[in-house]
Amino acid sequence: MPVSQMKNLHRGLASRGTASGHRLARATPGEFVVGRRTESDGTESNALDVVFYKEILDHCGFPHQCELMRVSVTPAVQEEAIIDAIHKFERLQRVSHWKCAADGYAVVKGMPRGK
Repeated sequence: MPVSQMKNLHRGLASRGTASGHRLARATPGEFVVGRRTESDGTESNALDVVFYKEILDHCGFPHQCELMRVSVTPAVQEEAIIDAIHKFERLQRVSHWKCAADGYAVVKGMPRGK
């Protein structure tokens, strides 16, 4: 589905209150929505996941980290892998700096594919 049609689809799903209306979609390089929040390069067991999150307050005012996107990378050097994940997040979110779309990120050990 072209990205130009995604806004209307998202509004329709959210107005019906379906679970799909609350998921974040992502665009592939060809501008098509594929409906997952994971960008994955890592297939090895040493893969790292860089989890970008938005901090949202609950009804009592307590902050919670809500995941926006998880980018999996295979690190040669951890710092370079994090920089690559940040660039990928910025490109997919179409922002000039990752802090425009997220409040923070966490680096976690990724799960190998197929498990």
